[in-house]
Amino acid sequence: MKISLLATDLDGTLIGGGTGELSLYEDFRQALDLLRRKYGALWVVSTGRSLHSFERVFSAMRLMDILPDYVIVRHAYIYRRTKSGRYRPHHSWNFQIRYHIWSSRLYIKDALNSWYQMILDTVDSVTTVYHRRNRLCLRFDSETEADTVAAILRKKAKGFKYLRVFQFSQEVDVRMVPFTKGLALGELADRLGIAPANILAIGNGHNDISMLDGRSARMTGCPQNAETDVMAVINTSRGHIAERKLLGGVIDVINAYLNDSVNSELPDWWQDTRLQKNPKSSGRYMNHPPKARRRKRKKITAIVLVLAILYAVLLVFANFGVLPGSGLIRKPLVLFMNLLMKIIDLFGG
Repeated sequence: MKISLLATDLDGTLIGGGTGELSLYEDFRQALDLLRRKYGALWVVSTGRSLHSFERVFSAMRLMDILPDYVIVRHAYIYRRTKSGRYRPHHSWNFQIRYHIWSSRLYIKDALNSWYQMILDTVDSVTTVYHRRNRLCLRFDSETEADTVAAILRKKAKGFKYLRVFQFSQEVDVRMVPFTKGLALGELADRLGIAPANILAIGNGHNDISMLDGRSARMTGCPQNAETDVMAVINTSRGHIAERKLLGGVIDVINAYLNDSVNSELPDWWQDTRLQKNPKSSGRYMNHPPKARRRKRKKITAIVLVLAILYAVLLVFANFGVLPGSGLIRKPLVLFMNLLMKIIDLFGG
C-alpha cells in the first residue's frame, strides 16, 4: 500500500529520553529516505508543544538533517517547512481548524449536559465525580450499573467523533479527548490531496487517538510504550503494535508496512481499562475540582485588579479636569468616601 504521508507524535513516540535513542537516528533517517524514494512520502510531526518548544527538543534530529515537511503544533495548527528550514504557519488552513474546534466544543457541551440529566433522572444512586463542559465522570453503586450506562453512552457517542467513553470498574468517564490532531491531519491531507488510505499515523498517547482510529489514517501503529487504550485502538484499526519502545517502535511500524508484516495482536501484559483504576480521577467527588476553582479565582482577581488600576488612572486625569465628564468619574469615589465617613462617625460617636 502506498504511503504518501507519514504522521508521527513527538513526545513518547519520536523522543522520550530513553537510553540509546540517539543510536537509532540513522536507522530512522534511512527508513524516512526509503519512504521518500519509494513513494515520494511527506512527513508531519504532530505535537502539543509550541513551535519554539518543538524546535528546542528537536534540535538533535535537526543536526542530523532529519526534518519533517510539516509540523502540527499545540495539537492543531499547521506549519510548513520553507527552503530556509524555518517553519511558517498556514493561516487560512489554521482558521478553518479553529472554526471546527469552536463548533465541535459547543455541540459536545450540549450533549454532555443532556446525557447527565438523563442519567440523573433514570439512575437512583449515582455520584458525580466531574461534570464539565468537555467531560462527564460518574460513579455507580455497582459494576453492572456502570456497564449498562457505559453501553448506552457509547452508542450515543458514536455520533461525536471527538468523544470517548471509558469505563474503570464502577466509574464511567466520558471525555472530549484531544481530537485536534486528527482534525489537523485531515485538513493537511485534504489540502495536499492525500487520501486516508495513503496515510500512516504513529502515536502513543490519548491525544493521538483521533489520528489513530482509522478515520484520518487507514494505516496506524504505536510503540510498545503506548497507553493501553491506544493499543486497543490500534488493535481495532488493524494497525501495527511494535515490540520496541519510542523511536525503535516507530521504525518497527514503518518497516512492518514496508515489508507487509503488520501485527495487531495485543501484548500478553495488556489489561482492559475496566479492570484498572481511573487514572484521570482524583477520587474527590465534586463537580469542580479545587484546581479549577483556584484558576477561576485568580482570573477574577486579575480582572478586578486591572479594573481598579484603570479607574485609578482615570481618577488622576479627572482630578486635573482634563477628561470630559470628570465629575462623573469622581462620583463613585466621593460616594464611597461619604459612606466611609458616616461609618466612622457612627462607631466613633
